[in-house]
Amino acid sequence: MADLTLRDLTKNQGTMDRDFSKIFVFQNNFRNVTFLNDTGADLELKGGELLGVIASSGKAVLLDDPGATDGSQFPVGFANSCGTVLDGEELTISMCIGGDVVENKVILTGGVSLDDVISLRTLRDRIASDTMGVRLVESTELTNFDN
Repeated sequence: MADLTLRDLTKNQGTMDRDFSKIFVFQNNFRNVTFLNDTGADLELKGGELLGVIASSGKAVLLDDPGATDGSQFPVGFANSCGTVLDGEELTISMCIGGDVVENKVILTGGVSLDDVISLRTLRDRIASDTMGVRLVESTELTNFDN
């Protein structure tokens, strides 16, 4: 599915930009998990959002607080499923737990950055070691007319 951006929209015409690049690019492994929307509001879950798991319940949540102490501060994978999740709702989603993930497509929430330190290691390092082999890679896929 391509991301579509409208620009230069007038009464008679408009220009669209489509982004066909992928988030998950090579040897990716996925598993289904129960996702809990604990944000306090309805959520538009997007592919590429970083997830953690609450240790006591085993439910995946957005990794939006590196200072949390319930286990959700550690990265376990990236959301592959998209859609609206109501506040407090639980649903089964697909999560990428291994393979190559394009770094500039990763979506971080709550002001989190890949350079945040969690238990003496940066989030970038934790993604490489705490997941089942996720590698953050650079990609310029489909950026030229001859691709």
